[in-house]
Amino acid sequence: MKLQQALWLPAVVALSAVSLNAAAVGTVAGTDVDNVATLDYKVGNTSQPTVSSKPTDTGTEGDPTSFTVDLKVDFDLTNDLPTLQSVDNSGGASFVVSQIKLLNNSNGPVDFSLTYNEQSGDFSLDDGTSYTGTNGDTLNFGGLTYGSSVANTVTFYLSNSSTLNTATAVQLTSSTTTATTSALSLTGKSDEVSGAAAMLTGGIPADDGTGTVGYVYLFAVMDVEDGFVGDDGAKAALLATVNADTAYDKDGGSYPATAGATGTAANMEVVEVVMADDDLDNEETAMSGIQLTFPDLEVIKTVEVTDDSLGGSTQSAIPGATLTYTLTVNNLGSLAASNVVVEDIIPANTTYVASSVKLDGATPATSSYDDTTDPSNPVLSVTIPTITAAGGSDDQVVITFEVTID
Repeated sequence: MKLQQALWLPAVVALSAVSLNAAAVGTVAGTDVDNVATLDYKVGNTSQPTVSSKPTDTGTEGDPTSFTVDLKVDFDLTNDLPTLQSVDNSGGASFVVSQIKLLNNSNGPVDFSLTYNEQSGDFSLDDGTSYTGTNGDTLNFGGLTYGSSVANTVTFYLSNSSTLNTATAVQLTSSTTTATTSALSLTGKSDEVSGAAAMLTGGIPADDGTGTVGYVYLFAVMDVEDGFVGDDGAKAALLATVNADTAYDKDGGSYPATAGATGTAANMEVVEVVMADDDLDNEETAMSGIQLTFPDLEVIKTVEVTDDSLGGSTQSAIPGATLTYTLTVNNLGSLAASNVVVEDIIPANTTYVASSVKLDGATPATSSYDDTTDPSNPVLSVTIPTITAAGGSDDQVVITFEVTID
């Protein structure tokens, strides 16, 4: 007997890099702050000329004492989906499996690199819940290969909105060379991640307190086109890692985003880079997790003698007796199964009783009996339109048919 089901599965693409502009958190880096002190005094009752300060003992009176505001590199990564996300295997749908918000709290434009990597083994999400990851041969989020099944895809997008609109968002792909959304431009950066890789440059407008600028949303969307093969409840995680690459002052001077890095601003003053992110390590991470939902089918087959034609109180398996086979199909999974095909080879030394097959006591809409393709192994086939998920009203289906002993 063979149990078949129309299921198959996706593949995931690695992501890339991202860049943001300065957020309005304090004075913009590279700003020259000037100050001149004045001194007024009298000799006797006669006022003397005002004396202005000078920056050094050999400097010129009236010249300002100045300093330049340094670059404070600070950024936050917020996971808008901190819980496990279910991915339905029924096909023909897309699921947002990761949504993170990158906010630039620096006082100057900053380019950031972003990578998405599959996590092997166990993982914990931002809601504090730990999960046992199902990776490797069972589930590989980086490729989701289930035997010979065809792979679907995970697509990455960048948007200025927390609501994904794929028509206006930037899709990040390895072949993307230039794309823009608001003040952002996307250019290829192949050294960030193998596979799809990109870097966003040009800067996001400063966070002005209105909630409309200073951040970018990054989405990972799993497209389940035709279903896939796998295990109900299989889990995997994606880790988004963000690092600052390059920081800029107000005049466009660039500096490596490394603590203590210095450069000369357009006003010829020295600007120093100061790391101010969490742990001062130039790295923020966000973990996103998925759980695949599948049908989980089992079939239990029993047989009993229902009529041996002798009329006694017990029925015996003798030539000419009628036997009834019962196939009980249960869905133990969290997703309904559709178009389930159950095939049973009629055993040797028996003959199928024509039109005896029943599905839950009624004649099935779709069934067939083939004794011509291989006369020595005739096949009875029954199609079950739907078996609901475990706990549903129709999560169990019963097939019966009769044979006679030769």
